Amino acid sequence: MIWEVCRKELLKNFQSFRFFALFAVTVFLFAISPFLLSTEYHDKLQEYNQKQEQFDPRGIFVGVHRRPNPLSFVFEGGDEAAANGFGICLDLGIMPHDGDQYGVNITFPGFQTIDWIFIIKVLFSLFAIILTFDAISGEKELGTLALMCSNSISRASIPMGKYLGALITVAIPAAAGMLISMIIVGFLGSFSMTMEVVSRLALVVLTSLIYISLFALMGITVSSIVHRSSLSLLLSLSLWIVLVIVIPNLGGIIAEGVSDVLPEHEFFRRHQETFGQPFAEWKKISEKKSFETTEEASEELSRILNESADRKMKVLDSYRNTIYINEDLAINISRISPASALEFSVAEIVDAGAMSQRRFYRAVRNYYDLIEGYTLEKTGKVRKHISFPPMFPAKVRGETVRVGTPPRVQLPEDVSDFPALPEYSLSVSESVMSGLWNIVLLAIWNVILLMVAHVLFLRYDVR
Repeated sequence: MIWEVCRKELLKNFQSFRFFALFAVTVFLFAISPFLLSTEYHDKLQEYNQKQEQFDPRGIFVGVHRRPNPLSFVFEGGDEAAANGFGICLDLGIMPHDGDQYGVNITFPGFQTIDWIFIIKVLFSLFAIILTFDAISGEKELGTLALMCSNSISRASIPMGKYLGALITVAIPAAAGMLISMIIVGFLGSFSMTMEVVSRLALVVLTSLIYISLFALMGITVSSIVHRSSLSLLLSLSLWIVLVIVIPNLGGIIAEGVSDVLPEHEFFRRHQETFGQPFAEWKKISEKKSFETTEEASEELSRILNESADRKMKVLDSYRNTIYINEDLAINISRISPASALEFSVAEIVDAGAMSQRRFYRAVRNYYDLIEGYTLEKTGKVRKHISFPPMFPAKVRGETVRVGTPPRVQLPEDVSDFPALPEYSLSVSESVMSGLWNIVLLAIWNVILLMVAHVLFLRYDVR
């Protein structure tokens, strides 16, 4: 009986203008997405490979760069706005090559890229609502609902059949659009279709289907509450606006308002202060202390500059950590929205977005410590400063002279055992576990709405 209702819904939907309009828009958006993003990926990959070839561990700055994501056409996640490359220098710390200024909240980028998830999140959730807002109330207005219930069809099978019909109707253009997108990506030759890529794409499709299902159930639930289709449409669209647009952006606003993150200009002020501290400290020491040799004075100056470099890193680490706390708060607030839960789960599946960017930076931060340890092991000393010429006044055996810092430590010619950047990408299984909570939230939404729709229809006045 459920399939009888479902078949009827499918025939009605396939003959409607709404279905053909969705199909046309879907094909267009899914077709242009790979052209916009996969072409950029090809260029970024070429640039990344060039930078890897130019890698020089013996230089003043050790450049590290994040691998471009081949699945950016699925979910870009604000990666374009983030710092995807850093220069590591023991005296200056970790300097971003591009993107953010030592860390900004990029959980919710101001402009949404037209990727798969944007299309699913906005277009398909809206179409699921449009297909189902009159599923019950519309039948009542036409007088066919009472007729359906008077037949051998069980009352409980009506909303379930309509739900399945709507879900299949929406899933067909979604599947067609994704297939067209994959054909274009393959034609562009952006990446090879490995088992890992197939697994990630399958998980994205499954998660997207759970998300679309939620809004189909929401439309049927609202339609089972009211008795007029116009009112059902108004309520359904209001819920859609709140869940898809308002709450995802509200999370970032609330977190910004209650967080203790320093304003960016205040962070830069404190960070700049650390540059002048060692010289003020040296002035005090040089006025009180007399050294035996210029080498001793030079080593003392080097020690002060090393400690200053450590303070710079602590300021940067502290600022990053407070930003991450603020970011976590924004994520936890906004994941109430199914749209945010979809984004966060897919971000982990395809290894993109805020958490992926955070993992990359933490790998870079650990790399800084590895380079410091490697330098100490190979040379016996770590100079976290540039080489200053004799320009600092100091007392040596009672006489005022000018001293500089010892020369910069040079690594040996053979650096074949130089440490590699720690791995920061997630495997498929790790991605699933990391995004599982958000997928569970989407599933819970579905179960709750399915139960509510069932109970409401059983109590619905079909006359």
